[in-house]
Amino acid sequence: MAVWLQDVLALAALVALAPLVAWIATRHGRRIRGNLILASILLGFGHAVDPPPGQKVEAAEPGKGGPQPGEPKNSAEDA
Repeated sequence: MAVWLQDVLALAALVALAPLVAWIATRHGRRIRGNLILASILLGFGHAVDPPPGQKVEAAEPGKGGPQPGEPKNSAEDA
């Protein structure tokens, strides 16, 4: 068999199989990535891989600001 024919067949196989390999790698890569994150959290690397979310609402300091929920409004303090 001619050398150039082997090169053409190898190139044709690469072009034909590349999308299939990419699809399989993408499909299994998502699952492997999820398992890797879970394993790293179980091994104690949780803060480095998945930091805790920030606090959405800050608590109000008691005694400052308006009346607390459930307290009646006192007009003597407003004056």
